[in-house]
Amino acid sequence: MLLTVLIILLFVVISYYSEMDLLGLWLVLLVTHGIYVKLAGETFQNAPAIMGLYVIFAVFTRRGREYWRHKKLNKSVLLLFAGLFIMMIVTGFFGINPENSMFAMHLYMKGFVLTILIYLFVDNKKDVEKLARYYLAGAMIGVAWIAWEYFTDTMSGGDEWTKRAAGLRADPNETAMLLVVGIPIAWYLALNASTRYWKAAYYAAVPLIMWGMVLTGSRGGLLALTLVIALIIMNKPSVKKILSSLLLLIGIIASTPGVLLDRTDQLVGEEKDSSIQERTDLLLTGLKVVAQEPLLGVGPGNIGQAIVAYKYRGHAEAEVPSYLFGEAFTVAHNLFLEMFGELGVIGGILFLGVIFFSLHGYWKAHRRARKKGEYFSLAYALFTAMAGFLFAGLFLSQGKESVLWFLLGMGLAYPASKRHRKKRKRVAASQTSLSYS
Repeated sequence: MLLTVLIILLFVVISYYSEMDLLGLWLVLLVTHGIYVKLAGETFQNAPAIMGLYVIFAVFTRRGREYWRHKKLNKSVLLLFAGLFIMMIVTGFFGINPENSMFAMHLYMKGFVLTILIYLFVDNKKDVEKLARYYLAGAMIGVAWIAWEYFTDTMSGGDEWTKRAAGLRADPNETAMLLVVGIPIAWYLALNASTRYWKAAYYAAVPLIMWGMVLTGSRGGLLALTLVIALIIMNKPSVKKILSSLLLLIGIIASTPGVLLDRTDQLVGEEKDSSIQERTDLLLTGLKVVAQEPLLGVGPGNIGQAIVAYKYRGHAEAEVPSYLFGEAFTVAHNLFLEMFGELGVIGGILFLGVIFFSLHGYWKAHRRARKKGEYFSLAYALFTAMAGFLFAGLFLSQGKESVLWFLLGMGLAYPASKRHRKKRKRVAASQTSLSYS
């Protein structure tokens, strides 16, 4: 209770000074939600949503309509979001479990609101960088929690070969997914640090985050980490970068318990991990569900239930494998299958459209920065983070993950911010000319 009171007071105080800091503080709370619930208890698991309502009120009050009414927003993006919102309502109403869909929709709404706030009010690179710093702060809190679990021997699992860290979430795979976003952000901040102390701190954050990811034992996280490192190197490749990255990754894996190596060996070794077959089974059955309900899908939050109902229709409950009733396997374990299965082909295409505009926004901003001689720009760092996050989405259901919508919103805000600045200059110029006439 005391922790919750302190957080509320912090939000109230920050709201009087800076709306971007308030938005960044909310982002930290969203990233570290799992830790907060462990410390404060399950009673306060909806605190991020409640604090989000306060953030919305405070941001709109401080910046208000006058701030963004001149902002030339992309009508295609607004139509995509409107279409997604309508599809959620329609598919939820006509889906297989409307009551469950209503609950799932409020989880989606947190991400939607975060994206829209960023899209409307993030105005320049300074705002984007500030939010990126807050995200890195959240990731490092997660690493600190993982370190505490590791050194106090409280990681989940039985022995040295099965223990896994789950700092930011109850699930180790989701924790790895959240941590991987921090690596390109830390790399960018290190390259652009104002002092050598901050440069050293940001560079140190990279191996620390990698260490935390290895302790999660997430195979999907390892693949996403590999992609992120490859994209960082490809931006300006050199033999030194390649060798140092390989040595760093090998050294971190070798210095930690063998859970990641053991789980990775099960992908190719003689002793296969049953979870691989289970997830393959979920994917294949999920695709059949999409084919069966292509237009409207099964409704938000219902893909797991639909998979069980499709595969074991006509069977007694006792014949259904127990893992399909566990929390870990009541989801699709694939972001894209989740969206297409729950919202239908129309909703899935709308979601892909949002991803396209976001990645395109990052890439356009990076090209502008590259022309100015900035090879590893903030836009490229967030583009890399987004790529790693989406790649992890091949193994995880992320549709309700607020961090996904945060990254999408940042990509959408980049081109809108440039148009906003140009339009504000034109408005200021016209007002100046009127004052002289």
